[in-house]
Amino acid sequence: MRRVLIAVLAGCLCLIAAPVTAAPATPPTPATPAAAPSADPLAAQLQQQLDQQAALNATVSSLSSELQAARDSQSSLRDLIGANQGAISQTLTQLTAAEQQYSDASSREVAEKAGAEVARRHAKTDRALLSVYLRIGYETQGGVLSYLLSSSSTSDLFSRASDISRLLHRSTDLVDQINSDLAEAQIAEAKAAADANSAQQAAAMLQQQQQTLQQQTQHARDLIGQLGSQAAATSTEIAAANGQSLAVAQQIAQTRLAELDQTIAEAEQAAWQEATYYLQNHLGTLPPNIASPPAVPINANGSQLIWPTQAPSVTQGFGPSAFPFEPAFGGFAHFHTGLDLAGPTGTPLMSAADGVVVAADVSTVGYGNHVIVAHAGGLLSLYGHLEAMMVKPGDAVKAGQVIALLGSTGNSTGPHCHFEVRLGAQPVDPLPFLPSLPRGATGP
Repeated sequence: MRRVLIAVLAGCLCLIAAPVTAAPATPPTPATPAAAPSADPLAAQLQQQLDQQAALNATVSSLSSELQAARDSQSSLRDLIGANQGAISQTLTQLTAAEQQYSDASSREVAEKAGAEVARRHAKTDRALLSVYLRIGYETQGGVLSYLLSSSSTSDLFSRASDISRLLHRSTDLVDQINSDLAEAQIAEAKAAADANSAQQAAAMLQQQQQTLQQQTQHARDLIGQLGSQAAATSTEIAAANGQSLAVAQQIAQTRLAELDQTIAEAEQAAWQEATYYLQNHLGTLPPNIASPPAVPINANGSQLIWPTQAPSVTQGFGPSAFPFEPAFGGFAHFHTGLDLAGPTGTPLMSAADGVVVAADVSTVGYGNHVIVAHAGGLLSLYGHLEAMMVKPGDAVKAGQVIALLGSTGNSTGPHCHFEVRLGAQPVDPLPFLPSLPRGATGP
């Protein structure tokens, strides 16, 4: 979580410039944010990483859209398969009915053909019989009158006339019956053949429809398989892109941390450069009323300095640090160059010894608002992350005098005072210069 916070802070601070170095006649600029120079390698590296991250994000977005489209297509094809299965089932039912109709029509056609054949045979027989009747009638045409006149009586005459009339009607009826039976047989045969042909065409059409639906279904299944392979490949590409994105994000975080480390180090360096410049160019040497410590501690309790707070709570000591925003020092990547004294915001902070204020600056980075006091013997003390400052450069202060209020400005994770001691411009552990912790205090 701390690395995430620092990465966010680094993003806000990536435009901080390097501090102004001290010059013999020009005071250094206080440690405040400034625009980053265009040639800053860390800024260029960060921009390159951010561009790479944006490209990866765009790739992931595009691949995700493709993956969703493939899945949507799979869903649509599955719906199509479901609809085709229903249509195939319905077609099979219709095909079964059509085949039955064809079978029935074919059977009827066979029967009608047989009936027509019987009718034709009957017609042939009837025609032969009719031919006999006609021939007899023709042959006996001249003898009909003789046949009638040879009747033995009137009743016999009428009987013979009736026979002749019946024979003539029978011939006419026979001709009509022959023609009617033959016509009906031919009509029935033709209708049966037409019905069979229609049923056969319907069955063939349904078979073609079934084949088409089955082909569509198989094609849809093939497409679903292809889309599944594409989706799997796309998922692999997304995973790879996400892996690259994570790696780039980690690189960005490292770059931001490096920028932050550089910014903090430069801000803190600028603070000390300003104090050194003021001491060298405005004071020259400490005023005569500042006691010069002998080779042994000068305080009554055997130490040179006093604690800046009455009940200090030391939350971090001097030495190598695990916090990524601590600057490098002494061969360590991160080094805490002082003591962190935690307490409520607004807690009074006292000068650790007699001296002269050589820096009292407002800053949003590094030490934040800070005061630096120069003491005798080349000793300097710094009080950082202040809520308020009660002194200004050039003020002479006494040991125990309130010079500031505890706060949480600059690179701070909570209300505390960063108390740092430097000897000969180098950070030193403050503990050897301080008395034992008073009653109620906590720490090492």
